[in-house]
Amino acid sequence: MASFSDDFNRANEAPLGAPYTQHAVDSGTTELDLDSNAVSRGLVGTGEPTVIHSGTWGPDVEVSALIDDGSTFNPFLLLTRLVNPGDSATGYIADITRAANADIYRMDSGYDTKTVIASAAAPNIQVLTWRLRCLSSTITLSYSSGGAFTDLIITNDATYATAGRVGFGSLVFFSADNFLINDLSASAPRVPISRVVGSGVRW
Repeated sequence: MASFSDDFNRANEAPLGAPYTQHAVDSGTTELDLDSNAVSRGLVGTGEPTVIHSGTWGPDVEVSALIDDGSTFNPFLLLTRLVNPGDSATGYIADITRAANADIYRMDSGYDTKTVIASAAAPNIQVLTWRLRCLSSTITLSYSSGGAFTDLIITNDATYATAGRVGFGSLVFFSADNFLINDLSASAPRVPISRVVGSGVRW
């Protein structure tokens, strides 16, 4: 199983750079920055910014991140099986707001053209590790407070079953750390090695 992890323990970057690219899922212009060893929303522009890893993963893949959504119940995103990231993206997205809803969407032509596949009430816990997994047609959203993961949503959708890109993002304030990708497919993905050992990025 191929994997990638990033603890973001390195010098600040504005915006966060390679091996990530910046995309706003709703045509906005806000960037995500690396600041104080975590990723957070920049102060410029509008929109719902995401950072997308430049490798191609899957189609069986899981992506997770340690999320601190602040004190005002801010929504954040996890994305998998993305093709054509940006306004015409296809793939799957988890949109989570603490103490409100967790939704899994299928994107058919960008964030503004999406279909809710499944929803559940999100726990009222400010800091959690969230994981979105696509395994064949089964899509699972889980969370952990430091131990085993608890499955919040298990659903099925077979519309997009090819390898793609993965990422995370947020509409407003949040902090993301310990980003992890696990490729669960039989073959390893082709991914660029763009950091040196000791930078916080691991392959």
